[in-house]
Amino acid sequence: MVDEMNSDARLEQSWLEELRLGDEAAFRQVYRVYRPRLYTFLCRLSGRADVAEDLLQEVWLRLASNPPQPRPGLPLGPWLFRVARNLFVSYLRNRNRDPGRTGELTALEIQPAPTPGPQEALFELETSGVLEKALKRLSLSEREALLLVAGSRLSSAEVAEVLEIRPETLRKRLSRARAHLAEWMRRPE
Repeated sequence: MVDEMNSDARLEQSWLEELRLGDEAAFRQVYRVYRPRLYTFLCRLSGRADVAEDLLQEVWLRLASNPPQPRPGLPLGPWLFRVARNLFVSYLRNRNRDPGRTGELTALEIQPAPTPGPQEALFELETSGVLEKALKRLSLSEREALLLVAGSRLSSAEVAEVLEIRPETLRKRLSRARAHLAEWMRRPE
């Protein structure tokens, strides 16, 4: 596992070096690896697919125009997620939105997979809706911590780095977020 992580970090370092030289193939590799996770993070954080797309475009523009310096042994993921998070915070600030009130944004529609039967599809849709509503009720700090840990494939230390908090603070924030999420999943309103 450690060798695989080191191998991934070395591969990403080579992509960064190539990106800094203007190699489009390296950009396409980073895009292919990180786009789904970044998009999911921004969709769930904002609750809006259009906002997530706009912010994601800005992440890619920043990567293409000014890629970070390669740092041996450090993966690119934390940098990309920090940029995405900071862009979302700027979006809220520029729209005069209180980060604690982002739950008022319109819901992201989650489509059920086409293969389940009608009962499974209905159950999945209901569960997705309850989860989305519960996520929206979390504070921004709880929601972003939970989404980063659950969907970014970053280590806890990397998530703490992205959020610019201590690992102990992250553990407490996650604990609160999970407790609130479980409570609101049991009692949807």
